[in-house]
Amino acid sequence: MIGENIPVAPWYVGNRSFPEDSYEGVALQAVNEIGDIKVFAGPRDEPFFVDLQVFDLLGVSGTPTTDGLNVMSLVLEVPITDVAEDGERPESDSTNPNSVIGVYATANRQSERVLGEDEGPQTSGDWVQVSRLGWPLVNEVVNPLEDKDKYNRTDPVDDVANFGENILFPELPSLISALLGLDCAPTPEEGRTDIVGLLSPNGTTPADLLRLNITQGQTFQDTAFPNGRWLEDDVTDTLLTVLCNSGDPVGDGVDENDLPFSQEFPYLASPHSGNPSIIQTPGSTALTVGAGLIATGLVLGSVFTIHRRRHPKS
Repeated sequence: MIGENIPVAPWYVGNRSFPEDSYEGVALQAVNEIGDIKVFAGPRDEPFFVDLQVFDLLGVSGTPTTDGLNVMSLVLEVPITDVAEDGERPESDSTNPNSVIGVYATANRQSERVLGEDEGPQTSGDWVQVSRLGWPLVNEVVNPLEDKDKYNRTDPVDDVANFGENILFPELPSLISALLGLDCAPTPEEGRTDIVGLLSPNGTTPADLLRLNITQGQTFQDTAFPNGRWLEDDVTDTLLTVLCNSGDPVGDGVDENDLPFSQEFPYLASPHSGNPSIIQTPGSTALTVGAGLIATGLVLGSVFTIHRRRHPKS
């Protein structure tokens, strides 16, 4: 366990509800340090920018469908030495598997939920994994419909056995060609080994994990997706381009978030107000997942507990 009973920032209902008309002044009081780990929990602007029509038979039109939305966020800032083997970053020229870490997030629910007439829902039973995420859009784009639930219930260490065929022979390139009129490259007879290589840097086991090279000398500028991920990274365009593999860029027409990110922890932009008369103002930009520190997001409640979980090396 990393921490418990950690306060959560309130929802942004409007400036008049906060001292000196400052929501951020209150929200940032939810930034806490637990040893050398910095944590924040609370609502933030939805940082993922995409035209969600891409999931409706690739009906992209450049509509930023996540603009104006908020997400309940958990942000962690962790020194790389905390996740490096034996607490030491590998030498700058290292190509060993331990020079790369893999990060993913899971969501779990208790197995039983009872609805009563006189009281709210009661939950009990074992905690069951119902969702996970490493690379953006892998389950949404690469896995076919019949495998999506299985993906959410399983662990990355089993991805090759469970979903290897989906990665080697993805169905999306042919759909991109047919629906968008693009000339995507045919899948080679041996499959898309280039995608497998992206999922297994430095000899690590192929798996849906957000990888990060943690060798000495790595800086934020070295850690754009797929080596880490900046908040600014247009991962939708990157993944569509990789899957099409035609040599030309492919995109959804949405190239940036509706609000600038912050250079200060927790990096995500302030959430949109529940008062429609308040308009967000521009700020500065920042990076999140990079050498020196890592950050990740999960959904949580008003007071939360953080657990650390390690899985077999992959």
